[in-house]
Amino acid sequence: MAGLARRAAKNPDFASRVLRLIRAQRPSIDEIDGALRPFYVYRDEYEEVVRTPEFMLNDLDTLGRIEGDCDDISTLLAAVALVSGYRVRFVAVRYSPRVGHYEHVFVEIYSAGAWRVVDLTVPIGTTIKALEVMEEYVS
Repeated sequence: MAGLARRAAKNPDFASRVLRLIRAQRPSIDEIDGALRPFYVYRDEYEEVVRTPEFMLNDLDTLGRIEGDCDDISTLLAAVALVSGYRVRFVAVRYSPRVGHYEHVFVEIYSAGAWRVVDLTVPIGTTIKALEVMEEYVS
C-alpha cells in the first residue's frame, strides 16, 4: 500500500488531478477530508484487491464517486497527503482477541506536531479503540 501511494504521489497527472479536486496548493487536513468524503462510498470486497489511487480517482471521474474498502481509501488518502506535502503513515488495528489478523486500516497525517487520524470509513470524530496496532510509515 505504501508503495502504491508513493508511486501515485510522484505521478504528475495524479498530482495535478488531486490539486484540482482539493483546490489548494497546501490544503489543510480538513480540506483533504472535505474534498474526498462527499464522494466516498464504502464497497465491501469478497476477495482482497487493493485499488490504486489512480484507479480510485478514475472512479470519481467516470462514476462520480470513489468506491472501496478501508485499504483502498487509505491508499488514496496517503497519496493525496503526500501530494499535499504531509508526512503520512498507515495504521492497522485489531479489535477482537478472537481474530488473528488486523481488521481495519486508516491513515494518520502529521501536522502541527501531532499525528491526526483521517478515516473516511467512519464519521468524523470517531474514537478508534484497538487491541493491537501496527504502523507503517509512508513518508
